[in-house]
Amino acid sequence: MFLNNQNFEKKASSYSSGNNSAEKVLDLKNPQFIYKIRLESTVTNNLLNLDMDKSEVGIPNTEQHLELSSPPKIDKKNKNFNKSYDLLDTKKNKNRQRKKIKTKIHIDDDDNDNFRDSTSNSAQTVGDLAISLMRPPKPKSQLIKKVIGNNKITRQKKEQIDLSIDKSIILPNSPPESIKLINPLTIQELSKLICIPETDIIKYLFLKGISVTINQTIDTTIISSVAKNFGIAVESHDQNNKNRQIRNSDIPFIVDNHHCIDRPPVVTILGHVDHGKTTLLDYIHKSNNANKEVGGITQNIAAYEVEFKHQKIVFLDTPGHEAFTSMRSRGANLTDVAIIIIAADDGIKPQTIEAIQHLQKANVSFVVAISKMDKSLDNVDEIQNDLVVHNVISEKLGGSVPVIPISSVTGENIDKLLETILLLAELENLQADPTQLAQGIIIEAHLDKFHGPVATLLIQNGTLHTGDNMVIGMTHAKIRAIINNAKQKINLAEPSSVVEIWGLSSVPATGEVALAVSNDKEAKLKAIENESTNSIIVQKQKALNSRITLDTLSTINSKDENKQVSLIIKTDNQGSTEAILDSLSQFPQSKVQLNVLSILPGEITATDVELASTTNSSLIGFNTNFAPGTRQAAAKLNVIIENYQIIYGLIEGIREKMETLLDPEYSEVPVGEAEVGTVFSLANRKIAGCRVTNNKLLKNSLIKVLREDTIVYQGTIESLKRVREDVQEVQAGNECGIFIAEFQLWQPGDKIQSFDLVPKNRSL
Repeated sequence: MFLNNQNFEKKASSYSSGNNSAEKVLDLKNPQFIYKIRLESTVTNNLLNLDMDKSEVGIPNTEQHLELSSPPKIDKKNKNFNKSYDLLDTKKNKNRQRKKIKTKIHIDDDDNDNFRDSTSNSAQTVGDLAISLMRPPKPKSQLIKKVIGNNKITRQKKEQIDLSIDKSIILPNSPPESIKLINPLTIQELSKLICIPETDIIKYLFLKGISVTINQTIDTTIISSVAKNFGIAVESHDQNNKNRQIRNSDIPFIVDNHHCIDRPPVVTILGHVDHGKTTLLDYIHKSNNANKEVGGITQNIAAYEVEFKHQKIVFLDTPGHEAFTSMRSRGANLTDVAIIIIAADDGIKPQTIEAIQHLQKANVSFVVAISKMDKSLDNVDEIQNDLVVHNVISEKLGGSVPVIPISSVTGENIDKLLETILLLAELENLQADPTQLAQGIIIEAHLDKFHGPVATLLIQNGTLHTGDNMVIGMTHAKIRAIINNAKQKINLAEPSSVVEIWGLSSVPATGEVALAVSNDKEAKLKAIENESTNSIIVQKQKALNSRITLDTLSTINSKDENKQVSLIIKTDNQGSTEAILDSLSQFPQSKVQLNVLSILPGEITATDVELASTTNSSLIGFNTNFAPGTRQAAAKLNVIIENYQIIYGLIEGIREKMETLLDPEYSEVPVGEAEVGTVFSLANRKIAGCRVTNNKLLKNSLIKVLREDTIVYQGTIESLKRVREDVQEVQAGNECGIFIAEFQLWQPGDKIQSFDLVPKNRSL
C-alpha cells in the first residue's frame, strides 16, 4: 500500500533510533482491527506511516511496526469508525481515500497508555487524538435491546404482509346451485344472493340490451335469465304461496290435551262491494256502522264479538273493493267458517268469484247468504245455478253448501244463518289451550298520536296478559294495555278474542304472527333475527319502485327514461298501505315510472312536507290527519297536499299524474285522395296537376305522396289552385294544381292521401 517501502523502513529505523524515549510499542492482548494510523511528531517532524491491515495471528511486542495484508471487510452495522487520509496515494485514489471507513475497534482500557506517553511533555499527537475520538463499544444489554426491538419491528412487518396476502387470497363464496325467487330484487341484492359481482351481472344485461344500475330492481323473469347464464337453477313459487299472511294460518300451536277447551268460531264475511256485508253485521251487532262509512264502502278489516244463544261468535268484516285483495285473502285464511254474501239484485260479481277461490284454496267451510231479499226478488234458483259453474253446489242441488236467502232490513232468516254457522263450527271441533303463551295474527295496525303504535290482534291460542312480552315480526312489545271490542281495558284475553294492544316498538305489518315470549330480552333478540326478512309491505314497495321487466324493455325508449312520478303517501293503517301498493303495482310502467319514496301509516307531518319539497314528490294522504305545523310548512315551501277519503279516488288521482307526463299521441283520419295526372314547370317551380278522386283536398292539410305504395314525401299543401285561383278546398271529380316548395320530384301517377291528426286519449 505504500509507494516506497524502503523509504518507509529507513525513516522508521531512524525514527526509532533517534527517539527511544518517545517510542512505544503497541501491546495488544488480542488481535485488533486498526487502519492507517498516522502519527506525526511535533518535535522531530518525522513522519511515520503505519500500514496495518487485518491479521489473525498474535503480534510480538518487539516489532517496530505492523505489516498486515489485505484490508478488512467493512462492517456497516458498527458505528465506530476512524478517518484517515493517505497523503502518498495518487490523485486517482483521492476519492477512495476520503471515504468513511467503518470498523470494529475493541481496545481495553488498560492498554490506553500504550498509545500515549503519560510522562511526555510533548503535545498530543494527531494519532492520539484520532484514537481518543474512537467510540467505545456499546454495552451488551443495549445491543440486545436493539436486536429485540428490530426483531419486533420485522415481526410486525411480516404479520402485516401476511395479513395483506391473506386478504388478497380470500376468495368470494362460491355461487349456490339453486336459488328461490320470492320477489323482484335489485342488482346489489341479486349479486349477494348468487355470489356473482355486480359488474358481471350489469355487463351480461348490457349485452342483452338491458341497461341497469346497481340500485335498480329487476323482475323475476330477468333474474331467472341472469341465474341460468351463470349456471344457477331457479326455483320459482306462486305469489299466493309466498305471502306471509297465508303461511300464518298454519301456526304450530303447542296444545296440551288435558287443558284444551272449546273456543268460539271466527267467522269472516266476504263478498262484492255494496252487497250488504256491513249491513248484515249491523243487524247482528245492533249497530249502525254502514251509515258511518266514507263513500258507503268498507276500507279495512273490522272485528265484532256477538253473543247468540249463550255462545260467542267473532265476526270479521272485509272490504269488497277490488283494491283490498290482500285483506280478503288474509281473512279467508284466518277464519274457521265464512259467509259469502251475494246480492239478489246484482248476482255473482268478480269479487264474489275471488272470495270463493280464496275459501276453496284454504279449504274453509262456508255458507252462501243471498241478501236484499226484501226487494221482492225471486232469483235464488238462478244464483244457485250460477254457483255451480264455480264448483259451489247448494244443498238443494245435492251439494254440501248451505244457501240461505236473508234480509238485513227485515231480519229474515238471520237466526237461521247464525244457527248454521254454529253447526259448522261444531263440526270443525275448534279447541285451544288457554294455559299456553298467547299466539295470534295481526289483523290491523296503525300509528296513534296518543298511544303510539297500536295493533288489532286475533288470539288463536293461549292467553294474553297485560305486561306480557311479544315478538311480532321485526317488532317487539311489552303489552301496556289490552282493549276489548267494547273499548274497555281488560287484564287478559282468551283464545278467539279480537283485542287492541298497546306498547309496541313500531307499527307491525298486517298478517304478521304475534308470539308471546318469556322475557323482554328474548323478544328483542327474535325481533332482531326477523330483521333479515323484509315485511310484506317492504317487499311490495321494492317490487314497485324502478321496476324493469322484459315487457317494459320492449316499449321503453330514451324519451321516457326521465318520466317518473315520485310519491310520499301517509295512510290510516297498514291494511290501507298494502291495498294501495297492490293497486299501484297494477299500473303499466313502460311509459312512466312510479317511485314510492315512502308509504307509512300516521299523520302528515312537517317532515313529510320538507321531504316532498326536497325530492320534488307529490305528498298524498289517505284517511289521515295533519300534524300541528304541517299546513304552515306546506304554505311556506309551496307544497300541495292531497288528502283522499276513498281509495279509488286516490288510485285515479295517481293515474292522472302519470298520464299528464305522457307525450301526446295522434291518430290519422283520412280526408281525401287525389292522383297526379301531369307535371308542368312554372317559374322554375314544379306544379302537380291532380284530379281529386275521393272526398276533397284542403289547403294546408297534411298529405302523403305515394309512388308504387311507397311514401316518397309527407308534409302539407302550401298552395292549392283551381284555374289560376287560390282556393281552400277542391271537391272530388275536380282538377287542381298543387305546389309544395320542399318537394319538386312529382311524377305522373303519384297518389296523394290527405289526412288530419286527431289526438288520442292518453293511456298508460
